[in-house]
Amino acid sequence: MFHGMFSSIFIQFIRPYKGVIVTNKHGSCSTVIQKLMFFTAAMVVLPVLTFFLVQQRTDNTLVSGGLAALMANVVLIAYVVMAFTEDTKSEDEVKKEK
Repeated sequence: MFHGMFSSIFIQFIRPYKGVIVTNKHGSCSTVIQKLMFFTAAMVVLPVLTFFLVQQRTDNTLVSGGLAALMANVVLIAYVVMAFTEDTKSEDEVKKEK
């Protein structure tokens, strides 16, 4: 029951973006991949680093884990904000520029 409901919501969300390519002003996808790799590394490193740095200051693992989870959410929100503010071009616009 829930699978069908979530898949239809997902399809309705994705459908408007069909054929959209995210590129920089030169038509290259390399900056997009670089940003993805940066946020992937940040998603792994920052929560773990936060956990162990806070763990050195206090013996409370609840605080350390909570702040690590908070850091993971900060990275995720930053990635979403960056993705929504990025320039997008349709396939037709990219073909016209070339």
